[in-house]
Amino acid sequence: MKKYIKVLLYSLLTLLIGVLISSILYYFNIFNSKLNSIFLFLSIMLSIFIGSYKLSKILNKKGLLVGTYYFIFYFIIMMACKLIFKDKIIFKNIIYYIILLLVSVVAAIISKNKRKS
Repeated sequence: MKKYIKVLLYSLLTLLIGVLISSILYYFNIFNSKLNSIFLFLSIMLSIFIGSYKLSKILNKKGLLVGTYYFIFYFIIMMACKLIFKDKIIFKNIIYYIILLLVSVVAAIISKNKRKS
């Protein structure tokens, strides 16, 4: 259980650092709103990549499954936030989630292939 919490902390720490950097750059008008949105999306992608990669290293399951499990966990959290803030689900969000699913699966597969070589 301690291993899984450590993986989650790596992922959350990466996300918090990305959000902090984005907020600072946006505050000082270095980023406009469009560039800030892109940077936040890349921060989330990096966070999911790192979390899925680390989780895949400690589990003895196929990378495809581990990446999907990690994404489902992340997806539940994001949907709960959408419900809490009463945000609508639109087509753009579905594409966003599909991209995040692919990032998670690719990270887990890369982790499994790295470990074998």
